[in-house]
Order: sequence, then structure tokens, then C-alpha cells
Amino acid sequence: MAEALGSSSTSRGLGSGGSGGVRIPQEPSLKAGVVLSDERVDFLREQAFCVLRVKTDKWNRFIGAEENQNIILDFLDHIWTNRLLLFTGPGGTLHAGDAQTSPPWKTKLLCVLKRGVKRITRQGFRHQLRLGEVPGYPMEHLPIVISELGVQTIY
Repeated sequence: MAEALGSSSTSRGLGSGGSGGVRIPQEPSLKAGVVLSDERVDFLREQAFCVLRVKTDKWNRFIGAEENQNIILDFLDHIWTNRLLLFTGPGGTLHAGDAQTSPPWKTKLLCVLKRGVKRITRQGFRHQLRLGEVPGYPMEHLPIVISELGVQTIY
């Protein structure tokens, strides 16, 4: 071990790939740690629990997938996405989508919208988001909405 840390290994520098350097964690494991410790993601989890009635094991399976982590972090950290859709599938599995994605089946949606085109910061993020709940069959509620709006408009 003393030979590996001798003067020959220090002259190579940190970025040369020598065996005496410190190993940096790869991107997926680093991202998983970021997602699990992010208060913004915890807030989205609580909303999914309340609105979609998602169970803890389904959330853990959902957030464990790298694709879902990327969708959530892209929404929170970048300005090119302004909408996040969370919805359940067959068997209660949780899925995420963005502005280009729509659920393939009729299910309740949790819509998370940004207030403006901006990055969602860790401070005051609750005030930077708009939350909405869309029923699985919105057209079934249309007559009620029309009658209530029509009555208010007439009077």
C-alpha cells in the first residue's frame, strides 16, 4: 500500500485513471440519493398519497426506477418542462408523464404545473407550483359544470 502512494503515483495527477485515486460515484447512484433526499420530491410524494391514494410500496417502486427519477428531476430542475402528470395504472402502479405524454387509460391524474417558466427552487417551492386533480372521466362531470356555470351566468 505504501508503494501505491509513492511519488510516482502522485505525479500522475487525479484525472489520469491511476489505481491510487479516489473513486467517484457514477451518475445513477448519485441521482437516486438526490431524489430520495429532496424536499420537493417528498412534497410530490405526499400529494400522490393524498390525491391518487398511492401506497408506500408503489411509490418506492416508482421512485426506484431511473426513468421516473429523470422525469421528476427534469421537471423540477429545468425550464423546458412546465407540466408533470402523475397517474396510476393497472394494479395501482404509479406512472409519470410530461406535456407530451397522456395516460393510455382513463384514470385520475395529479397535474403539477409551474407558476411561470422557471426552475423550482428548494426554498418556497410550494408557492412555485400549482396542483390540480383531473378525474378519470372528465366528460361525465361536464353537465354539472355547465348547469352550475349557466345558472350563475343567467342570474
